[in-house]
Amino acid sequence: MKLLIYGAGGLGREILDLSTRINIASNQWESISFIDDIRSEKQICGAEVLKFEDIYALSEDYEIIIAQGEPAIRELLYQKVLDHGMHIATLIDPTALISPTAKIGRGSIIFSHSVIASNVTICENVLIQPVVIVGHDIYVGKHSVISTGVSPGGADHIGERVYIGMNTTIRERITIGDDTIIGMGSVVQRDIDAEMIVMGNPARPIQRNVMKRVFLENRNISE
Repeated sequence: MKLLIYGAGGLGREILDLSTRINIASNQWESISFIDDIRSEKQICGAEVLKFEDIYALSEDYEIIIAQGEPAIRELLYQKVLDHGMHIATLIDPTALISPTAKIGRGSIIFSHSVIASNVTICENVLIQPVVIVGHDIYVGKHSVISTGVSPGGADHIGERVYIGMNTTIRERITIGDDTIIGMGSVVQRDIDAEMIVMGNPARPIQRNVMKRVFLENRNISE
């Protein structure tokens, strides 16, 4: 079995490190490579770089993980892989603590030293960065990104394609609508409507997320 990391940027290199740690512990893959249709390099950090069209020539079985920190593009690439009938991987760092009652959706990534508590639901293709504490009974919708150091309280409901910036704290029983962006270091004490950009302590609405993009360099990428 071969692991293909879809995206060879900074997050892709972090996922290469993560998957290498997993492989040392469990020997899941015979090799690990990147997929990237933009970069010209043939090798990055010692890993082969393939184009998407190269996948069809592979003789061995493979599975793909999405290496993109922009929620809307995570969804776009994930759906592309599914539409082509390809298999999706799920990655969990050996140091992460996962409750046996938690549910982790296909394609999700959980980085080092994160904690997923009891009765948590992590839906498909969610990215959870290092040292995130996901409290009991929390729901995290598809394609969302939870950055390093975030601590959502028990029974929160986080929608789809949500981006939560580093070191954000969220009070218990909060609902966060789809396509919301929460700026780093925010303290969320009230529910947040869908498609809002909020930040601060306490977190306040700044504007609507009309373009459905977090990072400025991604806001003009055609879907």
